[in-house]
Amino acid sequence: MSIRLFIALMCAVMCLWVPEVAAQDDDGFFSEKPIAEVKKKKVRKEKKTVAAVPKALRKLKRVSGKVNTKAVLYVYLESASWCLPCKKIMPDVVKLYKKMRKDGRVEIVLIGHDRTPEGVAAYIKGYKSRMPAFFSGDKNIDKLPGYSRAGGIPHATVVAADGTVVTSGYPTSILPSWEKMADKAEEEAKAAEEAVEEAAADEDDI
Repeated sequence: MSIRLFIALMCAVMCLWVPEVAAQDDDGFFSEKPIAEVKKKKVRKEKKTVAAVPKALRKLKRVSGKVNTKAVLYVYLESASWCLPCKKIMPDVVKLYKKMRKDGRVEIVLIGHDRTPEGVAAYIKGYKSRMPAFFSGDKNIDKLPGYSRAGGIPHATVVAADGTVVTSGYPTSILPSWEKMADKAEEEAKAAEEAVEEAAADEDDI
């Protein structure tokens, strides 16, 4: 075999090998991994995780309505059909809920203290509301992040999507401020997300 023929064959082999195997990494060095694999490594898809509160609510048996799983704040509203103060404020709470539902950032979750799940369903149905309702006797109700049974009703506990308690008290005293609470929760969530992204970027640079 002549030297020219040998060199030509070697060049042909190198041309076939380089595009498939040799790929530059971020530091300008060649990697032995295929180009496709290197590109796949750079394009990292983050898995969307469900927040603690909506995740816990999924484990409960819902008696009415549908939960907004994308809210930034959740309100555990403890109420019952036999409670006169509860029935007195419910029309105002339902009006506020319509605004919250349209806005999408705050979700009220009714925890009914009636004797049966059917009683809770009938109670909320009487107000023609889409508010999701749960029975207080559900075996998993006490596992809700940030929830603890109130000493008296009506009572509202506002929690962030991760279960952090924001405030609690008489429903008609704290719920009118829902927009301000939602604005603050959004700002805090955004700041936390940016901090996580910044930390991830710092790890990639190492």
